[in-house]
Amino acid sequence: MADREVEKGSLLPSAVSDERGQWDAIDPDDILLSNELLGKGAFSEVVAGLWGGTPVAVKKTEETGVEEFHREQETLCALRHPNIVLLLGVVPSRLWIVFERLGGKVDVEMVAKNFLTVTTVACDVAKAMAYAHSRGVIHRDIKPSNLLEDGRGAYKVSDWGLSRFIDTERRMSGDTGTYSFMAPEVIKSERYGSKCDVYSYGILMWTLLTGKTVPYPVFTPEQAADGVAKNVLRPELPTHVNPDFTKLMQSCWDNEPSSRPDFREIATKIIAIDAESKMRKKEKLPKKKSSFWG
Repeated sequence: MADREVEKGSLLPSAVSDERGQWDAIDPDDILLSNELLGKGAFSEVVAGLWGGTPVAVKKTEETGVEEFHREQETLCALRHPNIVLLLGVVPSRLWIVFERLGGKVDVEMVAKNFLTVTTVACDVAKAMAYAHSRGVIHRDIKPSNLLEDGRGAYKVSDWGLSRFIDTERRMSGDTGTYSFMAPEVIKSERYGSKCDVYSYGILMWTLLTGKTVPYPVFTPEQAADGVAKNVLRPELPTHVNPDFTKLMQSCWDNEPSSRPDFREIATKIIAIDAESKMRKKEKLPKKKSSFWG
C-alpha cells in the first residue's frame, strides 16, 4: 500500500495511487474527532468528527483488521454513486477511513410502516448494488445495519469492509458475512459470484417489509445457517402485502444463484411496483368537492 506525507496544515488531500485506482491521503492533524460513537464492528469503530469544519464519519480500524481496511478503501475508491457512502479520504498511518457524515442507520421498524418507504429504500439499495456489480465489486454483507439515510430521503449502502473485486478464476473465501443474510453457497464455501449479494438483498427486503431485523428468531445463527444451506429454511412470508414485491423477494433468495435476478432487473421491477402503489394510493384518496362555481 502506497503512503506519503501530506503537507502540514493543508486541507487539500494528496492523491495517492495504487493498483486499483486513486485515493486521498489526509493529514490526521486536520481531523477533529469527537466522542460520539456512530457504529462499531468486529475490528473497527466509527466516530463523528470534523475535517476542515465539515462533519465527517471516521472509521478507525484496529491492527487486527488491517485487511478489512485495505479492502474497503480499495473497493470504495472505485465506486462513486449517489446511493453508496462517499469515501472522502484515508489516513493510512492510523488505519482511518474518512466518509461523508450521514443522518443515521435505517430503522426498519419505521420503514415497514409505509410501503412506499419500503420501495424507496429497496430501490436505492438495488441501484447501488447494480452499479457496484457493474464495477466488478461485491459487498458480501448486505443487511439493515449497513444502510444509512442522508436526511433528504435517499438511502446509501455503507460498510464495505468485507467487499472485494469479483475473482472468476479463483475460489473466493466462504463463510463470509452475517449468517442470517448469508447465501447458501457462501455458507457451504462453494464457488460463488455476485448473486450472493442478491440473496442477502432478498432477506433485506423481508426485514424492510416486516420491520424485523432477525429473520430466524427461534434459531441460533449456526442453526439458521445450517437450515439455509440445506434449503429447508427461509423467513416466514408476511401476509397482506404486495404480491409482486413478495414474488420478487422470493426469487432473490432462491437456492440456485442462476435463478436469482440481477440488480438491474430488481431495480426496474421495484420502480414499477412503486409507481403502481402510488397510483393505487392516489385512486383511494377522496375526491375534492367542486366549488359553487364548478
